Amino acid sequence: GESLGGRVTFKRPRVDPTPMVIRVISAPFPASESLPLVVANLLKEIDVRPGFTDALVDDFGNFRVSGLPKRWAGRIRLPRGFLISSYEGPGESNGSDFIELPQTSTNLAIELLELPVFTGRIVASDGITGVANASLYVSPYMTAARNDTTMMGGRADEAGFFRIHMSPNSSTNVKAWSKNADLAFEPPVTVDVDVVPTDEHAGTSEILELGMKTNPWDLGVIAVKDLATQPILVVDSQGQPIEGAHAFATRLSEPTDADGFTEVLLGEDVGTVAVGAYGFQSAAAFLPESREERLKVVLEPAVQLHVTWNVPEDFDMSNLDFRLESEGELLLNEGTSWLFNEMRFQELAGLDFSGGGGNRIGGRHMQWHLGPSQSEFSIWGLKPGVPIRAVVVDPMRNELASSTSMIFSAGETREIEFHFSNLPKPFSGKVVDRSGSPVSGAELFASGSQGSTRARSNIDGEFTFKSILEPVIKLSARKDGYANWRDQEYALPMNGGQAEIMLEEGREMAIYFRDESGATYTEVHFGSPGQENGEGINDDGGFLLKALPQDAFSLQWQCGGAKGDTWVPEGVQEYVIEIPSMASVYFKATRVNAEERESVHLTFVPTNASAQDPEDAFFERSLSLSAGVKSLDKEYPALLPGEYMVKYSTWCNTDGKWGYQPLAEQGPFEVAAGQVLQLQLDF
Repeated sequence: GESLGGRVTFKRPRVDPTPMVIRVISAPFPASESLPLVVANLLKEIDVRPGFTDALVDDFGNFRVSGLPKRWAGRIRLPRGFLISSYEGPGESNGSDFIELPQTSTNLAIELLELPVFTGRIVASDGITGVANASLYVSPYMTAARNDTTMMGGRADEAGFFRIHMSPNSSTNVKAWSKNADLAFEPPVTVDVDVVPTDEHAGTSEILELGMKTNPWDLGVIAVKDLATQPILVVDSQGQPIEGAHAFATRLSEPTDADGFTEVLLGEDVGTVAVGAYGFQSAAAFLPESREERLKVVLEPAVQLHVTWNVPEDFDMSNLDFRLESEGELLLNEGTSWLFNEMRFQELAGLDFSGGGGNRIGGRHMQWHLGPSQSEFSIWGLKPGVPIRAVVVDPMRNELASSTSMIFSAGETREIEFHFSNLPKPFSGKVVDRSGSPVSGAELFASGSQGSTRARSNIDGEFTFKSILEPVIKLSARKDGYANWRDQEYALPMNGGQAEIMLEEGREMAIYFRDESGATYTEVHFGSPGQENGEGINDDGGFLLKALPQDAFSLQWQCGGAKGDTWVPEGVQEYVIEIPSMASVYFKATRVNAEERESVHLTFVPTNASAQDPEDAFFERSLSLSAGVKSLDKEYPALLPGEYMVKYSTWCNTDGKWGYQPLAEQGPFEVAAGQVLQLQLDF
């Protein structure tokens, strides 16, 4: 194979004796080399990633890597703690920590600047005992204004000693270090040190000043305090002890015992502790002045809902979700910072919040994944006085069972039973190519009236949707290198269904949209069976499409208000679609209040349009202004000639609801081919 190597020198003598290792990273394959489509797809399928080899720099500064492939390309990356001062060889250096190489060479010349190493020791409050494996972050500031830094993390050893290599990751820091190679910083460098709390010790933060010109930079001995303990008794409103409750301050406590007792660890400046238990509303309690004094916390009963159901023993519930819906907030503490603690205690009891919801805080609905054999669901902490509805849904959002709208009173516990009138069935099949060979890794989508779900074919081309309720579904499939296959209807038999999908090798081609003068337009939205957008635009302004069928197909497109449905013949690799000559639009928006990001929406409504016209009869564009930007302009290069009214709106939150709010209306404007329509909006 090929070899890569050279010599490393240092701008000043090294201080850190640790052997240096350079990492040589190979590109997946040479970018300039044209690969057959089938090979490129195979590389994607097996997820080829760049490989790397570590090269040890010897005592004379030499390093060498052998066994690299022909036409190799890649990069060299330095370990943390060094900057590239100069470089001679193919490719170029980023001036910091890596060199891009288009080819191999055995004569690389790399000069490095060794950066300081931060050393020190973390000890307990006795000033002697080292804190083993403590984590810390070091942030040095190079300027008097303390406006630029690099945060570096490290971990102490078993005796509390740490050694953290400097690694600037901003251009300002790199320039500062390169300029001050002799460490003569004016003013002296200040360093923020943050020690992360451990299970037994509190964290700490210190600001140290380093004025010396030495390496390593010694941060000295950093002492942390031991965590204090607070005994806690948790009882209900009748004074009876609550077993299994948890307390949280700096750390989560062990659950309370049968007598309601536990201890919680406290860091510095902690004034309150959160306490929660199954079936009770969580509470905050102020800590007593003396840590010896036992803290008694009383928990009030929470609104509880317990739902049960019966399904056949062999039915798998893991593809279903339990869902709560409400017009308002669902949990009592929604919209407050206390919700995090509330959810922490519920997760300890086994509730899995990974099902998501529409805005978990203030969110209208929440969802939980069910287990394979789960036959009940319990939740507490619901908000009294608001209508709440419970539902079990399948992956396509079909409702399998539901309750009526429920309004709870404070502290109420309610039990309901669900009855499933119909259970979803599995739907499976196989994906093959034209020769009948299985196609693995294909993505499949099943769509119904309420939503969709997805699956992936295995190495044998087989796929399964575990839970399909609707009698008729639309099935789609796609995979790189194959023509997309979509929206085929399947009627499911009573015992589920089987399907065989044949994918054919996809066609790649370039589509051009040109007017009668030969001008090419790239502001085009188009679609075809399985082809919603392009893969990029070539140098001639053509859209690069892939995953197209080999046979002729229909391509739907829209450009500046013009639209069409064009039949693309089979076998061609380039095709030109003629469109009308267009006008263009120059739009400038200026606003008074620029505190937040805002989007202005433009709708071009033909003056002869009627209210019954479909939405795609109107041409729409938008302009987004970032926070702090008062004025912005943009040109839209394609607008079908004609007479228009222009309506402006903005996407905003009004009375808690997001939507478009009208801003203004201008026109009518008569615009001809080749003309630039000048628009300005002040709001």
